[in-house]
Amino acid sequence: MAVVPPGLTPGTGKERFDFELLYEKSVTNPSGTIESLGAVELDADERAEIVLAEVSWPRAQPSGYIVPKIDGDVYAGGNQVVLRAGYYDTVCPPTDNLMLGGINEPYRVRELFVFGTPGSTDATKNTTLKVKAKMDAKLVTDDAVTGTVTVRYWGYRYKSEAALMRAYPGPVVFSGSFYDANTGRRITIAGAKSIPVNFDNWERLPGGQKQEKPIILPLIRYAINAKATTPNTAYDLRFETGNVAAEHMNMYFDLTPERQRGLIKITHFGIRAATNLKGWGINVNGEIRPDKDWVPARTDYNPFHYGHVSPFLPEQVLIPPAATPGTADINLWMPLRKLVEPIYIYREIGKVQIIDNGTAVSAGAVTVALKAVQVIE
Repeated sequence: MAVVPPGLTPGTGKERFDFELLYEKSVTNPSGTIESLGAVELDADERAEIVLAEVSWPRAQPSGYIVPKIDGDVYAGGNQVVLRAGYYDTVCPPTDNLMLGGINEPYRVRELFVFGTPGSTDATKNTTLKVKAKMDAKLVTDDAVTGTVTVRYWGYRYKSEAALMRAYPGPVVFSGSFYDANTGRRITIAGAKSIPVNFDNWERLPGGQKQEKPIILPLIRYAINAKATTPNTAYDLRFETGNVAAEHMNMYFDLTPERQRGLIKITHFGIRAATNLKGWGINVNGEIRPDKDWVPARTDYNPFHYGHVSPFLPEQVLIPPAATPGTADINLWMPLRKLVEPIYIYREIGKVQIIDNGTAVSAGAVTVALKAVQVIE
């Protein structure tokens, strides 16, 4: 978050802004689709941006997913930000139980999951979810869940335009220029723009739902293999071929000019291994990245493991008995791992693939998740 710009005194009252819990709603024994967990409304003279989400989920229960709802609508059509939620494979676990890692940039491989950087004047970083009037959550479970599910959003509430302008040192700028360090490719997208930050423009900023092109949004998805793999053959996590069960799981990105022009910059990735899984890769224009020989994702070694620390640590620990023995849950999760260098897909086809070790991986055994920034031309 930006510091107070020169010439402005520290804010008080409505000129002050704080990182706070914006939304907290719970539901007991959810089953199927719940279109609304309950909206939280802002005052007419307020704006908010959601920086991160966290979900508490009961252990040993079916998973599901969350779609943020902003100002009455599912965010960006419903397939742009789809948060896998559950006890084991969640992308947004309770923040007080995260295992973070790394030493410093660029090797801080485990970071707190965020939608974007609040206060940033770089349009490709400032992809927080912009809220004008109200926020809500849609919940879908894979099957009936016994227990309580709680969804929370954290971020900033601006109680006056003066507070908002204090948080941002200047307009939010999209230069249209990208550099893919791994390939040496320079990418230029037409439509460079500088957007003044004020209440009227709030929904037109990156992460907002009323942007003019080029549109800049966070892209967060998960996928589960709907079929068994064919031995020694790359498996596309693609909806059109039935390899994943729903469109919001599609990890086949056709950005060719004939389909949808634009760019996807993949920054974080995670995968939960399964028996007979060898590895994963992101196929960009026929080349497997970031490792042409596949990134390992075995049950004994998976550097991009995410979600609950099991199976690498146990789910429960024995409590030394005073009178009778007992157990306690090990509530520790790992967030998505940051790629040391992002992977770009630009006016071409990019797709996430998995591959087995020569023996088929069972249907429904592998869960993959990614975080990216998408620019729609």
